Parts: sequence; C-alpha cells; structure tokens
Amino acid sequence: MTTAEEVQIIEEVAAAIGGELYENYSGRGMYGAKCLGIECDDPVRAIEEAAARGLRGSCQDNLGKDYIVYWPHIRRP
Repeated sequence: MTTAEEVQIIEEVAAAIGGELYENYSGRGMYGAKCLGIECDDPVRAIEEAAARGLRGSCQDNLGKDYIVYWPHIRRP
C-alpha cells in the first residue's frame, strides 16, 4: 500500500466516524516526528474502521475529553 493510499484511508475513516483529521501529531516516543491521526471520541471505532480498510499499526493517546488515533509511520506526502 502506498503512502497516498494510506492517507486516503485515514481521511475516509475520519469522515466515516465524524472525527477530525489531525495532520501534525507527535505521539509518545516519536521525539518530535509528525504523523497523521484522527481526533475522535471512540478510538476503538476508528481502529476498527481503519483495519476494515486494510490499515493497521495505529497507536492512541487520551487527550482529556477526546482521543487521537494515529499512525506513526504515515505522513502526508
């Protein structure tokens, strides 16, 4: 799967679950590197939607009220 295809899947998942695309997230242990993620209230749903489309390898963080599901290896080309 190409990076462009992975980005498209993340955009589709964000739209499908009513989440917000987050383009420059730096998660735990990423040391400032940026990646794509989805801010949402149900991380399990985001992960399941992405997996159903063939995208795996996500991580998640709690943002207080919401969550972010992110893919450390995916950056917008």
